[in-house]
Amino acid sequence: MDVKVIKLDTSLALSLPSGSSFKQGDAFLLVPDKSGSYSLVPKINNPQFTIQVQHPDD
Repeated sequence: MDVKVIKLDTSLALSLPSGSSFKQGDAFLLVPDKSGSYSLVPKINNPQFTIQVQHPDD
């Protein structure tokens, strides 16, 4: 699939081909890597999933 990243002001947007499985309103994270590329990661809203961070000194 050919996906293009477009910069809009200070945000990034995706230009997706027609007929893709993406729906309007789907949310993703664009994670930059060291080469200047981006990884597209689906943003999941799961209220049942929580992360507990414990300080190493505890």
